[in-house]
Amino acid sequence: MTAYGRGALSFSNGHLVVEIQSVNRRHLEIGVNLPRCFSCLETHVRKQIAHSIHRGMISVKVQRTGEGYAPVSVTPNLSLAKGIKGAWERLALDLGREEPIDLTFLMGQEGVLVYEDELLDLEEVQTVLTQVVASALEQLIIMKETEGEALANDLLTRLEILERIASSLELLAPTVAERYQTRLAKRLEALGCELPDHGERLMREVAIYADRIDFAEEVTRFKSHLKQFKDLVQTQDLETRGKTIEFLLQELTREMNTMGSKGADIEISKLSIEGKSELERIREQVQNIE
Repeated sequence: MTAYGRGALSFSNGHLVVEIQSVNRRHLEIGVNLPRCFSCLETHVRKQIAHSIHRGMISVKVQRTGEGYAPVSVTPNLSLAKGIKGAWERLALDLGREEPIDLTFLMGQEGVLVYEDELLDLEEVQTVLTQVVASALEQLIIMKETEGEALANDLLTRLEILERIASSLELLAPTVAERYQTRLAKRLEALGCELPDHGERLMREVAIYADRIDFAEEVTRFKSHLKQFKDLVQTQDLETRGKTIEFLLQELTREMNTMGSKGADIEISKLSIEGKSELERIREQVQNIE
């Protein structure tokens, strides 16, 4: 789910600010942007994030500010700069162009300027960084929980609609064969056929049809999946409930498709279309669930 958290703390070598943003993703993706002198702590930050967040694309930005924060020295890498300049000139010559290399371009190339940072107490930095990341994570999770409550309410409303649809399908199921028999009898009458002459054949046809369109089992499974879905939405301590709900959603969609195709009845088709529409809306929302 989309959320944002920020944490900040001062320490002996400056001031740390951590910003964490999350957007919807099916799996967990973590991107960490650290100051160069903290790069060795990237794995530590990733593990800390992964311990609390299980889905989504997470962007972590760590900034170090404060008085006295600057590289100890900046040294040009002359051999690299000369090599880039020489390659530029050879390329210009081969292409028949007379364009001198731009100094701004040259200085922007990686490695041309070598920064030497002050030696830091990495143990202290890791301790402070852990605290600041934890503070940002706490804000992020609070925002995710707030959004999650609204999402859960929306899902429960849609599940109630699906429960109503399932109950309507359950009521219609026993009458489908009877309505088919009525339609078939009217069709025979319209064709000028005498019903007594075709009574046995009509009943046999209706019996075969009734067996083919029986979807009582699908309704039962659909209602069972709905109950499990609702229980998971209301569960607060299930870390992987998003993936479990996705599986249940697949099963619900399969059962609804089967009921719609078996029913072959206008009322059942309408209910099936309405049910699939709600399931599709739920599918979009499920991608946000952690």
